Amino acid sequence: MTSDPGQLESSIRHGLEETDAELLVLFGSHAKGRASRRSDVDLALMGPDSVDLDRWRGVLAPLFGTGRLDLVDLRHAPPLLAYEVARTGRPLFERRPGTFRTFQSLAARRYADTTKLRTAQRRAIQVFLAQRGL
Repeated sequence: MTSDPGQLESSIRHGLEETDAELLVLFGSHAKGRASRRSDVDLALMGPDSVDLDRWRGVLAPLFGTGRLDLVDLRHAPPLLAYEVARTGRPLFERRPGTFRTFQSLAARRYADTTKLRTAQRRAIQVFLAQRGL
C-alpha cells in the first residue's frame, strides 16, 4: 500500500468515480497505524446493493498496489464487525458527504440492539465449557 495518504485518496477517488460504490472505509491495522509489511489491507465497501467482492478486489487491488485485500460488504456485515468499522475505520471514499456518518449511526444502533444476544451467546458458551470442565 502506498505510504502517501493524499496520493492514495486521490487515486481512490479517481478510480471509484465511475463505479456504483457509495462508501469505502479503511479499517484494521492500516487504519490504526499498526500495519507491518505482512499486513493485509482491510477494506469495507458499501454499494447500492450487495457487493460482488471478487469484482471489487479486481478494481481495488491496482489502486492499493497489492492483492492482499480483505474486503467486507457493509450491507451484510455482522453487527460487531460493522461497529468496529464504524468506530475505528477511516473513510477513503464517500459518494455523498455524510455517508460514513450515517453508516456509523446505523452500526452503533445495530450493535446496541444486539447486546442482549451477544450476552446470551457468551453465557451459553461459558456453560458449555464449564459442563465439559474446560
